[in-house]
Amino acid sequence: MKIIISVMISAVILLSAFVLVKSKINPVVLAQAAYSLPAERKINWSPGISGGIPENYTLCANVKNSPYNAVGDDLTDDTTAFQNALAACGICTYVYVPAGTYKLTAGLSIPSGVLLKGDGPTLSKLKDYTTGGSYLVQINGQSSSITANITAGYAKDSTQITVDNATNFNVDDYIIVSQLNESGLAFNKGYGNTCTWCGPRNLNERAMAQIIRITAKSGNDLTLSRPLYYASSGYSPQAMRLGSNIRMNSGIQDLYLEKMNTVGSGYNIIFMQFSVNSWVKNVETHKTGGAHIRMKYTYGNEIRDSYFHEAWGYGGGAGYGILMINTNSDNLIENNIFNLTRHSVVMEGGGSGNVIAYNYSRDPYDSSSPNWLSGDMITHGAHPYMNLYEGNIAA
Repeated sequence: MKIIISVMISAVILLSAFVLVKSKINPVVLAQAAYSLPAERKINWSPGISGGIPENYTLCANVKNSPYNAVGDDLTDDTTAFQNALAACGICTYVYVPAGTYKLTAGLSIPSGVLLKGDGPTLSKLKDYTTGGSYLVQINGQSSSITANITAGYAKDSTQITVDNATNFNVDDYIIVSQLNESGLAFNKGYGNTCTWCGPRNLNERAMAQIIRITAKSGNDLTLSRPLYYASSGYSPQAMRLGSNIRMNSGIQDLYLEKMNTVGSGYNIIFMQFSVNSWVKNVETHKTGGAHIRMKYTYGNEIRDSYFHEAWGYGGGAGYGILMINTNSDNLIENNIFNLTRHSVVMEGGGSGNVIAYNYSRDPYDSSSPNWLSGDMITHGAHPYMNLYEGNIAA
């Protein structure tokens, strides 16, 4: 199918999600030599939420209704109303945020299976008035350190492995599969400094890692939901449980989010960690600290149809658009707009199977080198691999 991205730089369009449309004019296609990726460098990408972002969530709470009674006048502190509404809702339900501007003085945590949904970013606005804090909204689970050695089945494209002790692994658990850094391929140092944040749980000697779901278990044999993207013998492969309380199927949608006070790189407007099949859709974020969205140990999430712009600072570690740090797999970053970020999309310290497609980014800015064009969509820190960039417009 022949498609184009319609991109118009105007205030109105920047506040709207772009869509792919069928071209009525046949584009000119330049002759190209046939090329195929070598098998060892190729996977079948399958990012994001299987079947797409769900649309069947039912209303659980309206933050303006009793007993929550949010006001939405940008003066009254509505934090408690939001916290109570989110805590009251269960799987496959949403908290409705009607048009209004809501003052918040603490971050919000979204439970598994709950969607925070407004009337659109021009109408439903959440503003963070904290003088510090670390996030405005988070989808955040808990860590786990359960680890087992892989004793058989560790090969590219394999979907079954054997571990030395599967007692603490169960069907539908998510695991991080990793190996020691392969000599001549992955290296955890640059410019003389060790990448201490690379790899799963900052195990920088295991910079290459992939997150996968266990679909079946028989003794110490584990069947995997996806084939292994890379494997080489002799590098002590391991499986580590992703988390003990993963956040799943949570969403942030149709909202405007803004940080109102100066803040440093430790603050992110949206923080996603140990999150699976969750999403951000049709959201506008303005004035972050570290990143507009920081993703850490995530699998199969979607960030789409959104607009991320401007930051309180553009030094090291600040002003990023979307930052995927440590191990993240099979996430889909699609059809977003970035404006005035230090870098728009960053994979840092690992990550595999992610797809960054059909995004538009302009005017990246690095305050430490203001006369240079800042790297826009980049990888940083060992060792992102088997990731796909397609159809983006970026600096």
